[in-house]
Amino acid sequence: MQESDTARGQIIFDERDVSILERRMRRNRIAIIGFSFIFFLFAFSFLFLFWISPRHTDFWTGFMILWFVVFTFSLAIIVLLAGFGRPYVLLFENGIEFYRGFLHRKEYFPFRSIVKAYTRIYDESGIKLDYILLILDETSEKNHKVLGEGLFVDNDRFLELLRKKVSIDSKPEEEKELGRELREKGILGRFETLR
Repeated sequence: MQESDTARGQIIFDERDVSILERRMRRNRIAIIGFSFIFFLFAFSFLFLFWISPRHTDFWTGFMILWFVVFTFSLAIIVLLAGFGRPYVLLFENGIEFYRGFLHRKEYFPFRSIVKAYTRIYDESGIKLDYILLILDETSEKNHKVLGEGLFVDNDRFLELLRKKVSIDSKPEEEKELGRELREKGILGRFETLR
């Protein structure tokens, strides 16, 4: 499946049809539907409690119950919508495209806008975190992009192709130290985390 775009070039890495990713997506959808069901159950429970409560309930109690019902219904719908769409990463000859699902738009970054990639990031206890951090230049809306490694199967092939286009820092980095360094450089906001 080789698509072409004059600015982006041919696709050189595309795992959208890989069955392992399809199974992961299926598991995620089941979990998301489960969470949505729990939120809907809470909303219906509070709606039922409101319905059977005595009619002399004061205004503010009624308002708070209805507000909580609406909030929980909204949360359930948002969680359900988040499960639609299929996240993916595409590497083109001239850039990289991300899609994180139904509630997010596709993002494309030319390789020239990616300053550096960090690939070995560890938490405080020394466990490797399952994401890659891309540092972007000032032409991008944000100065960094976090890419979950769960979006593709062949991590080695992906990194091999990315390494040909982008400077990769593959020495071990502790997340806390890296976050501090990026805050000092103005890449991360004061309270922003890498994940």
